[in-house]
Amino acid sequence: MQLFAAEIVADLENSKQINRIEFVGGSGVGKTTVFREVIKQRPDRKLFLTPVEGRIHIVKKLYPGLWPPNRRSLIRLNFFSQRHELWSREILEKFADEAIGAAGDAYDGLIHLFFQYLNGDNIHFIQKLALSELYFKKLLYEVILLDYFLPSEKILFDEGIISLNGGVCNYSIYEQKVMERSMLSRIRSNPAGIIHCKLPPEKNFLRMQKRIQLGVGNYRVKTMDEKTLLSKCRKGVHAAQGIANVMKKAGVPVLEIDLEQKPSDNARMVIEFVKSLE
Repeated sequence: MQLFAAEIVADLENSKQINRIEFVGGSGVGKTTVFREVIKQRPDRKLFLTPVEGRIHIVKKLYPGLWPPNRRSLIRLNFFSQRHELWSREILEKFADEAIGAAGDAYDGLIHLFFQYLNGDNIHFIQKLALSELYFKKLLYEVILLDYFLPSEKILFDEGIISLNGGVCNYSIYEQKVMERSMLSRIRSNPAGIIHCKLPPEKNFLRMQKRIQLGVGNYRVKTMDEKTLLSKCRKGVHAAQGIANVMKKAGVPVLEIDLEQKPSDNARMVIEFVKSLE
């Protein structure tokens, strides 16, 4: 196990770019719908992995044996697959400190921007706490652990640490906090590509209303009046555009897709975009 860990660290240090690809768009615009369609159309898992597939792949790589029978062997045998996501998180928790020590520092700039955004925005304290927990879990389980164990794999996120970070909307600040840090930090903070999901705020508003009618969304969104909800949609669309602009200036390839088009058509564009990222 120690030899394997040493090989991982060597791979991490030699890796020139993390192959993280993220969807960016306002809440409720339809990112997950396109993401699911991309998974359906994906010709081969060699093209990319989802974060869940990545964690399961790591567990299988770490524990190749089937004895003694336990959750790890059940994952290898593909039994009770509906439990694999939870089990893989729990199994990889023991490597959290190692992964954070080896790869975590590269994300300091993004974390700083995140807290700067929370402190400057009009967000209730309990909501700030919830967002902080969500961001930490995304960083650890869907970025840092995968960065540590699978530095050369392409990982596709329907929502990742860039799209969740409202602080990534000003290029001069992003450059100062992220791009001017060490080369390793710059390389690993920037995603390999961004898929910017565009939808007019008014259409986003209508979709959000449908989601609320179906009982989807958190309590805060469900209790918003129409004026507040429309304002939230406008802010979300504006923030997504800001993030896409910052990524372009940082040299990150950006694909723009129109979510008024068919998900199947957008999915084909995303697959070709992912193929082009080498």
